[in-house]
Amino acid sequence: MEKKDWTASPARRFLLALVSATFVAFFFLKSKSGTLAFGKWKTPAADHAVLISHTARWCVLDHSNTNYHLFNNHIAHAAPMLFHCWTYFYEHAAMDDCGLVLNDGLHLMEGWVSQLVDAMQCDVLYNVNISPNPLVAKENSKCCVPTVHNNVVDFHNKSYFAVDGAAGALRNRIAAPGNCSPNAIGFIQRETNRRVTNFAAIRKRLSAKMPAALFDTVFFEGTSLAAQVQWMACHDIIIAAHGNALTNTAFIRPGTIVMELFPPNYYLPGFYQPLIDQSAGIALAWPKRDIQLAKDTALHWDDRAAMRSHDFAANADDVVAMIVTAAARTDALASNMLKL
Repeated sequence: MEKKDWTASPARRFLLALVSATFVAFFFLKSKSGTLAFGKWKTPAADHAVLISHTARWCVLDHSNTNYHLFNNHIAHAAPMLFHCWTYFYEHAAMDDCGLVLNDGLHLMEGWVSQLVDAMQCDVLYNVNISPNPLVAKENSKCCVPTVHNNVVDFHNKSYFAVDGAAGALRNRIAAPGNCSPNAIGFIQRETNRRVTNFAAIRKRLSAKMPAALFDTVFFEGTSLAAQVQWMACHDIIIAAHGNALTNTAFIRPGTIVMELFPPNYYLPGFYQPLIDQSAGIALAWPKRDIQLAKDTALHWDDRAAMRSHDFAANADDVVAMIVTAAARTDALASNMLKL
């Protein structure tokens, strides 16, 4: 009797293709460390237990400590919680044996956030209940959510890296050592909105004050985390409009000057300044700190999406004067860049 081909039936061929595709997808969904994002699969609890028992420290994020909407949709709000976790791993010497648990619908955004977790080299679990124990960190406050309080925009928590050295350890994990030009001043420009329209004027004035400086302008949209980290780690002075790009100030070198520029009626120097400080940088803001500017921001808070979208020009003389003053107080910059 002639043996029939089992795959001859179209329905059977479709079933075979579906099984094959599922098998291939199973392996592609593994992380760098070979750990599955278990929340996407119905894996036995025993598999969780094995992984949990082999990872030294876990950081748990859920609705009790993390704002669901902000974490899932905004780099600037997801990063602080991940920096908190990294600080915990650093403090307990678990940077090479760390794990993240994301519960209650939290997920890692594609792009910068996912690349950050890949760079941290931590195992990731979704929707797993880990009983409290000394090896689990669970953050107690929702970091860096701006609100209006007493007619001024304020933040619930201004901590990004709570332990000295944690930011540098994360930078060194991502950025390649060396390969940096000396006396580098960089401008971060935006492609679509909140563009600074007079970077050329600022550059011209800075060049007169700092003739040894090398200038460049970068757009971070569409670039990898590794490229952004390397750029940040290779500049002595950075000038940029307020925005997601400044989340990368986590990766600056100690002593780097960061000038943050704000459009009219949108003034939040308290958002990134603590990150710059905790990364051992020097935080500057234009316009200079002023209580009336903070009150104007609070007054327009309901229209902040429109306020922060406008292109604007910063006062070049003020910006340069603040940068030169800060550089003069930094021995390396004063001796290498300033025309004294």
